[in-house]
Amino acid sequence: MNRRRIRTVPATAADARQFLAKALEYLATATSCLDAGHWTAATGNAIHAGINAADALCARHRGVRAAGTDHAVSGDLLIGIPDGNRPAEAYRRLVANKARAEYEPAPVSRALAQRCVRWATVLVDAAQAAFEQD
Repeated sequence: MNRRRIRTVPATAADARQFLAKALEYLATATSCLDAGHWTAATGNAIHAGINAADALCARHRGVRAAGTDHAVSGDLLIGIPDGNRPAEAYRRLVANKARAEYEPAPVSRALAQRCVRWATVLVDAAQAAFEQD
């Protein structure tokens, strides 16, 4: 297996809580957009919710977060944390749609938006659960 090098920076428990707060805000917005039929906005906000939830999880469990611009490699940091395999898979699926939602001209379908919100929810739920373990 060709392991990619993941650039990280230190992250504190306070940082983790801030990332979780951002993830919750993005997820709430994604859900509202989904309800309003704004599929692209729902998808973009879901992706940002997932990225922030992943940062919260990594900060909470590892004391670091990913620092590079390649969001795809950040999912590797989730592997090995408590219950991390399910969030890692959701993360990979979610960020695979980032370019499509944010940079490509074609609109996002309702089905894709729904899947992205579902994957983001997996990540946000995992991040919330990490703080409930205190």
